[in-house]
This record gives sequence, structure tokens and C-alpha cells, in this order.
Amino acid sequence: MTIWFCKRGMGSIVVLMLLNALTSAQTTDEVSKLVDTIKDPDKAKQTRLEAIDRLGSLGAEAKRAVPLLTACLRSPAMRVNAVVALGKIGQDAKPAMPQLIELLLADVFVESQNSFPGFRQIDRELLSLRPTIIQTMTKIGVEPKTCVPALAKIIAQDDPQLQGYPGFQQGCLAAVMAIEPLGPKAKEAVPALIQLLDNTAAWQWNPRGPREAMVALAKIGPDAKPALPSLRKRLNHDNPAISKLAEESIEKIARAVAAKPPSDDTPSDPKLPRDAKKPPTERIKVEEKVNDELGKFIDALGDGKVEARDAAIDALTKMGEKAVPTLEKAISSTDADVRKNALACLCKMGKIGRAAAPTCIAALKDPSAEVRRNAAYALGRMAADSREAVAALTYALKDKDREVRLLAAFALEKAQERK
Repeated sequence: MTIWFCKRGMGSIVVLMLLNALTSAQTTDEVSKLVDTIKDPDKAKQTRLEAIDRLGSLGAEAKRAVPLLTACLRSPAMRVNAVVALGKIGQDAKPAMPQLIELLLADVFVESQNSFPGFRQIDRELLSLRPTIIQTMTKIGVEPKTCVPALAKIIAQDDPQLQGYPGFQQGCLAAVMAIEPLGPKAKEAVPALIQLLDNTAAWQWNPRGPREAMVALAKIGPDAKPALPSLRKRLNHDNPAISKLAEESIEKIARAVAAKPPSDDTPSDPKLPRDAKKPPTERIKVEEKVNDELGKFIDALGDGKVEARDAAIDALTKMGEKAVPTLEKAISSTDADVRKNALACLCKMGKIGRAAAPTCIAALKDPSAEVRRNAAYALGRMAADSREAVAALTYALKDKDREVRLLAAFALEKAQERK
């Protein structure tokens, strides 16, 4: 009886295989006929368009027709249907990507024969096709190297003659949405996203575009640092939701910048400074020079100019462990900006600055919320797991500032991972 069931099961499998083979053959035959229909110039336009639509409905099974559909992108009469069909075929339509990008960036202005010399008329159909092209690119798979530069050009375009058209607005939004999931891989689009944020007209004709740009910038991470001034301008927006989104984006970018490992200039082994093998007299001179530099950089931490502060933070971070004692003293400064930025250096150093953990613990009680935030984040980056650190961070979970609570939770999670 068992053998009979096995034979019966094998028979069912054979039948299914035969049915699949028959269906595949029928589909292949149908694709061939549809391709012939599209190629036949004597066929009615509507018949050929219906054939393109049918290929799209077959999905990946119509991948043999991708070269023909790609060629159809050059035909104004067929390009709309071809774009949609390629999107339905999906990843197998990847060979069509260069032509899709070319069509996306095609000039939407055409010379008009029935108007004044030099006057350019807008190809509304091509402009309206932009969001559909971008959706198709997304379905096929957006590659950062080839697609991001093209999408950035669409985002950055701000021709006043185009801004009132829905196709232009929707195309810009679609481009931002396509870039958003790429995260750090979309760093080449940062200038275009900043330009969109600063475009007053964009906030009027489609505010969702700049809003999504904020989200995209936050996901890009440390490479979106140049966008911080533009984001700060939106902190006092009339719409509270936009102000909150700007604040969240700033915090995410700032955290990513702080978490970015120091550059290659930082000694790989903080316990062995680069000047350790120098003669004693030369080391004294080096130490004096370092102390002078440390003093200048600490003073710059409270500078009113953002560029000066950022330069000081980067320089102190690169000094590594030798800067830690001076930074600890700076955390006791009466200037809240100096305290905050000294802790920012420790945030960037991570475990190199672990010797300053007790000072960071004390800073969790600082009257400034910004200082407490950096103190909590620095402890997280150090993965400080001492009993004192855990107790202080647990208490910080009740802090009145939401960001302090979140960063304290992050630090406790890092402490737990180390155990």
C-alpha cells in the first residue's frame, strides 16, 4: 500500500511538471506573437499598444520582450505603455535602465512652430511621464551609481515655468521617495535635497517633497551634515509637524556624525602615541606644542561660529587619548557650549575616551539638556558598563528631556551587549 501511494505521488508530480511545461510553452508562443504584432507597422496603433499592455500583464514571463519594449521607449506613441510594461516585468527589465534614465532626463521643452521665435512649448505628456518612469526604475531596482545622479537632477530642477505642473511636482516627489530607501548610498543626492529644502516655491506647490527630503537626509547619515543649516531653518515652521520632523532629522544626522569613526589620522593604538619613539628632548617639545594646540581647540569649542566649533571637535577627536584629560576639564567649564562640545568629542572617540566615563556620568546631572544628551550618548559609544554608569543611566531614563531618555536607553543597551 505504501508503494502504491508513492507511485501515485510520483505520478502527480509528473503531471504537474507536464502542465508547467505546457503552460511555459504556451506563454513563450504568446510572447512571440505579441512581439510580432508590435513590430508590424501595418497593425493598428491601438492593437500594438494592447500587445504591449499584454506583455506587461505576463510579468517576468515576458522578459524576452525587454529589448523590444526598450526600443519602444523612443516612440512618443508607445513610450507610456512601454514604461508601464517594463515596470511590471520587474528586475528582469534591468537592461532597459539606461534608456529609462535617458527618457527621464529628456528635455521637456520643444520648439513651437505656431508661436513667437525662441518660445519653447512644454511636452506635457513627457513631463507627466516622469513619476511613472521613476516608479518603473524602483520596481526594476535603483542602483546608486547610475540612478542617484539622474534622480538628483530631477530633484534639483527648479525651472519656474515647470513648477506649476502636476507632472513636475509628482516627479520630484517620486525621485525623493526612490532615493530615501538607499540611505548612505544616496549621499550624492545631498546637494539636490538641500536645494529642495531651501526652495521656497517647493514648499508652496508640493510641501510633501521637502518633507520627504528631510527623511531621506536623516537616512543618509553623516554625509548629510551639510544639510544641518537648512534643517535648522525649519525648526520654527508654522506647521508643528514640520518643525518636529526637522528636529528629528537633525538629531539623527548629529548622532550619525558623532558615531562616525575617527579618520585614519587617529592613532590605531591610543596607548602608543606616534611620538613615543622620539628622543626625550624632542618629545618635550612635541608635548608643549600639543598642550598649546589643546588650549586653542578647547577655547574654540565655545566659539560662536559653527565652522570653528566643528573644526575644533574634529581636531580634538583626532588627537585621541592624549586629549581626554583636557576634555574632562572642559566638561567642568561654566560655558554650556564648551561642555556640550567637549562631550561631542568623546562621542566621536568612542571607546578611546573610556577613561572619561566618570566625568560623563557626572554630566548626566548637568542643567543643560544638550549636555546631558551628549553625556548619555558618549557613555553609549564607550559601552560603559560599570555599576556607577548603569545606575546613572537607569536614573536618566526618567529625565524630563525625551532625547536624554532615548540616549540613556541606547547606552544601557550597549552596556548590556558588552557583558
